[in-house]
Amino acid sequence: MDNEVKKQSVDASTLDASNNAQVLHKNGLVYKMPQSLSTTVDKTFIKNYAQRQTYESSKKDTIIFDVNSGSKYVDPENCALMFDLVVTGTGIGGDTRFRFDESAHVGAKAIFDSILITAKNGTELDRINALNYYSMVKCKYSKNSECGQDMAELSGVGTEGLEDAVAQRFVVPLKDISGLFNPVVKGMKMPASLISGARIELTLASANRALQRYDPVAVDSGSGTNIQFQVRDAQLIMLCHELNSNTARVLNSESASNGLEYTYTRSFVTNIPTTQTSVNIQVKKAVSQGLRVFTLPVPTATINDVAVDSFKSRSSLLLSNPTGKANFSYRVGSNFYPQQKITSKEENLYVTYDCFGKNQDCESKGTSVTKDEHENEILVLGVSLESDSRLNLSGTPINNSNSLELEAQFTSEAGEGSGTNYITALEYVSVARCFLTNVSVKI
Repeated sequence: MDNEVKKQSVDASTLDASNNAQVLHKNGLVYKMPQSLSTTVDKTFIKNYAQRQTYESSKKDTIIFDVNSGSKYVDPENCALMFDLVVTGTGIGGDTRFRFDESAHVGAKAIFDSILITAKNGTELDRINALNYYSMVKCKYSKNSECGQDMAELSGVGTEGLEDAVAQRFVVPLKDISGLFNPVVKGMKMPASLISGARIELTLASANRALQRYDPVAVDSGSGTNIQFQVRDAQLIMLCHELNSNTARVLNSESASNGLEYTYTRSFVTNIPTTQTSVNIQVKKAVSQGLRVFTLPVPTATINDVAVDSFKSRSSLLLSNPTGKANFSYRVGSNFYPQQKITSKEENLYVTYDCFGKNQDCESKGTSVTKDEHENEILVLGVSLESDSRLNLSGTPINNSNSLELEAQFTSEAGEGSGTNYITALEYVSVARCFLTNVSVKI
């Protein structure tokens, strides 16, 4: 009985002391230097250089980087690709100036056709085809209107465009061209075993697709001669952190036993050309959590034409009409997204905003794509596959029995001429489990 009373007395005093400490802390009356919460002892930018000095668009060369970050942890959202771009050739009517396609403001990302990232043990971490189209849509619809595109890419190109044989330097954030550098948990660092020793391969697109002649109203009927570009002095700039000994010991122990899980978004992109007005496109990919799917329709006739904008979508696909002839929806198994087919550009704009989570933001922080741009320049057919857009990782499973399809019936104008290329992208969750000597990926 005495022991029980003593125990209660000790507990009460401890509780009072704890309460007093909390009261003092809440009122700013704790006059002690707070403990350091930093896990980093050093932070620095490192550079990785490409295997060669010069890469040619005429050969569709592949820029290859072998990442060497050592034991440091990499901040993925502060990594960038820097390079010099040199355009050669004669433009329309002797004009030697060129520019990136203006309507979509895709910028220097237009020169990349695909990306492949593999870990040091050969595991594929990311692969994106039609990279220039995919990154253009992502950057335009995901970024806020207040930051725009200028904050996403740094360059010295002014109103005079790209001059013939004059080198222009560009800096492109890697998170704009690969989901590996844009983790689901913001602020998460890439483990050393994930990125150190990895190989990044960027394949160049053709000059006719990446570039556009500077003067859009030139009367000359030609399209220029020998138009090519070179990429010189390509470098990867990475912000790296050296962890303190206690943090490194804990993470190394976890990596050796269970592995460190790095969660990010991957994309599967297909390019289907057709001249039909009735479209049924199957996305042949099995994933555990599909987040969103969107399609960019591009006229086949202009996709490789240097005289026009190769990134401008076919805006006549989805017309507002009372008959409902033009419509589309995505189907996953027996479920339709949205449940009723979309029959107008106005409805499609709202659903596409929801696809990229922009309907929840206030107007000042909405997407940088305006209604006019959506209808006339960068028409995207997008829907969200998440069950709750306010919850992370609430995606829809897609497999052989629950396949993803685009079902659409467009107006007669859509199939006239040379047809349309439907560039469809499925975004899904991927988890890289990083051990000390190898990496495994689950989708």
